[in-house]
Amino acid sequence: MIRSITLSGFKSLKRLSFDLGKLNILVGANASGKSSFLQTLLLLRQSSTPEGLIQSLQLSGELFEGGTAADVLHPEAERRIDVEIAEGAAISQFQFEALRSDTDPNPRTLVARSALPKLPIELSERGNWFSYLNAERVGPRVNYPLSPNEAKLSGVLGKHGEFTTAYLARAHASSATVSGWDARLNQLTFSQSKNIDPADVTLAQSQMVPVANLLLGWIIPGATFDASEHASMDTAQLGFTRDATGTKASVRPTHIGFGLSYVLPIIAAILSTHDAGTLIVENPEAHLHPFSQSRIGSLLGLAAKDGMQTFVETHSDHLVNGVRLAVKNNLIAASDVRFFFFEKNPDADSSIVTTLTVEEDGSLSDWPAGFFDQIENDLARL
Repeated sequence: MIRSITLSGFKSLKRLSFDLGKLNILVGANASGKSSFLQTLLLLRQSSTPEGLIQSLQLSGELFEGGTAADVLHPEAERRIDVEIAEGAAISQFQFEALRSDTDPNPRTLVARSALPKLPIELSERGNWFSYLNAERVGPRVNYPLSPNEAKLSGVLGKHGEFTTAYLARAHASSATVSGWDARLNQLTFSQSKNIDPADVTLAQSQMVPVANLLLGWIIPGATFDASEHASMDTAQLGFTRDATGTKASVRPTHIGFGLSYVLPIIAAILSTHDAGTLIVENPEAHLHPFSQSRIGSLLGLAAKDGMQTFVETHSDHLVNGVRLAVKNNLIAASDVRFFFFEKNPDADSSIVTTLTVEEDGSLSDWPAGFFDQIENDLARL
């Protein structure tokens, strides 16, 4: 697991250090620097070889389109971006510089200043070691694409979750199991979760699709899915039901809104990512009712319990409270959770970050002004 990251010179991140946990929640106002933190991780990954070697920082790529050096450098960065990553006892320092030339005064690549160490396996390994889901995920469709043969930098589901249906269809056809998830699944039982809500979410098996269906129904009560692959037509199809009695036929995603289509890739990413890998999710609360936003927060806490390092950008106080409930009900240790509250310092054109930790009873170490206090502010005015 990556223990800490120090970033210098990237966009509004003039110089900031992050002491990381297994579950890292990024919160704060729009344009305060949350996405910039995630983009740094994505830039490192898209610039590395599968062995973790980086010759230059590629600002344009599959995971993130950063533009030119002028777009990503802090005004006081002296055309440099520095990243320090601590993994266990090892500390790796990466230094990149934008070189000027007559033919390319504003390059799209920053050159490594010296021989660089390897990027940690959690950020460089291909396959199911890494999953990234963009805030703009694939919504309801009649058909979904099949997975490509080559390994995607974003992981097996694609950065928009576009290959989720095909992945789950193949998992169903092969009776694929959830790798490395047995211990965590056993935690999400009725006895553990009854203090969150009265739903019985006992997980008695570890096959991928039944577990994904059970979790979908836990987040959106009564919801189930079925996925099928049609290789001869190069498409996969998805069906949903929202029927607690199980008497209705499934319908196309286009008949049931965005919430189910947006949350299913998150469930699939949690179940498919290596239990020692890295998961990055932007706005997992999108299109979800507050009830389900809280549930997805608890699920993300559970997913990070046994080793998967997770980074989440969110604007949802319900998701935050779901994580706190997961801590209170022992689905994840309080020491494994970090909240990073981003604010913008307009005078210095830079981000300020406050680290909040969680107590064992789910309370937060601090509650700074602007940290999900809007409802209290509005009610006071009413």
